[in-house]
Amino acid sequence: MEQFQAEQAKAPPDLRKVATFLRSRRAGLKVRVGTLNGKRFEYFKGKSAIEALLSPAYAKEKGLQKITTEAEGAAVLSALT
Repeated sequence: MEQFQAEQAKAPPDLRKVATFLRSRRAGLKVRVGTLNGKRFEYFKGKSAIEALLSPAYAKEKGLQKITTEAEGAAVLSALT
């Protein structure tokens, strides 16, 4: 757990804001829980996340980069991982 918190602290602020939006109710994503190597992780489906980034709710958020195409959304998601 400490390893992930250290990595999250190093993340750029703009990507942290995008991740916070995706985990919020405003994004409308169904956050699922899975296990990997015996540890629990929360995740969501990539296509749904791209749709959330292209949604009007995301466009209304202040301080987030503008995303207009699916390719830009996929690039932002790959930067989050």
